[in-house]
Amino acid sequence: MPTLVQFGAGNIGRGFIAPTFAAAGWRIVFVDVSPVLVEGLRARGGYRVRLVDNSGERVTEVRGVAIIDGRDQTAVAAAVAACDLAATAVGLNVLPRLGAPLAAGIRTRTAPLDILVCENGAQAHEQLRAAILAADGALDGRFGCVRTSIGRMIPPPGPGEDPLDIRVEPYAKLPVERAAFRAAIPQVPGLVAKDDFDLVLAQKLYLHNLTHACLAYGGHLRGYATIPDCMADDGLVARVRAVTVAVAAAFGRRHGGSAEADSLAIADDLLGRYRNRALADPVARVARDPWRKLAADDRLVGAARL
Repeated sequence: MPTLVQFGAGNIGRGFIAPTFAAAGWRIVFVDVSPVLVEGLRARGGYRVRLVDNSGERVTEVRGVAIIDGRDQTAVAAAVAACDLAATAVGLNVLPRLGAPLAAGIRTRTAPLDILVCENGAQAHEQLRAAILAADGALDGRFGCVRTSIGRMIPPPGPGEDPLDIRVEPYAKLPVERAAFRAAIPQVPGLVAKDDFDLVLAQKLYLHNLTHACLAYGGHLRGYATIPDCMADDGLVARVRAVTVAVAAAFGRRHGGSAEADSLAIADDLLGRYRNRALADPVARVARDPWRKLAADDRLVGAARL
């Protein structure tokens, strides 16, 4: 049974990456420092993933997982040395701290290690690579930092919910950068290797993040509380759909091939997923931090400059 070492047992790690690989027959070893997660997962050896949409809820269980306290760097390095693949979902502030334990594990391996970098930052893969090489510069070429694009929407836990359970939407596609792998790409359902990964990341920013923001700002002006409320306004949805048509055309001019058609398909899928009332994504959450979102290369102004 192949093993995935998942750094970070939060929303993305526990709610997306681990279930994707566990469903394909992989053993999951989490690395985290949260006492609630470390003690809970160690005691239970698993948790429930609740797939929610407008038709109801379907519960799946991720069983047979292990967890290592991230402060035990010797144990972390041993897990890295023995695993088949690693992934990170820890946040950009924590990412540099993974350099030393990853380097210690990679140093003793005979095969290269690929690391799926599942972080919210365009340069996260370079940041992680630099942290590993800062710990041991002789490891260059012995690992791959693989860019990913995280599209699954995961709502915050409700009051009184089991801290190990996690609610997620059914969408489970994980694009990964084909050229970044040093070893064979795992054959895992939902894992989609892409050649033009700059396009993949642009689609995430200028389709997913942009349409989410447009709905939130338009919905705020109309007094709506959630993104599904916004989707009930046909006029607002039509204006957002028109934005996606313009963005898709820009991608077609810049990237050629099927970029325009693929982008329109992604946009239509998103506009369907935004109707998921089980997510109840608040307009206030999606609209927050407008100064960052108005940066020249971010979702709003950046899309206008395509």
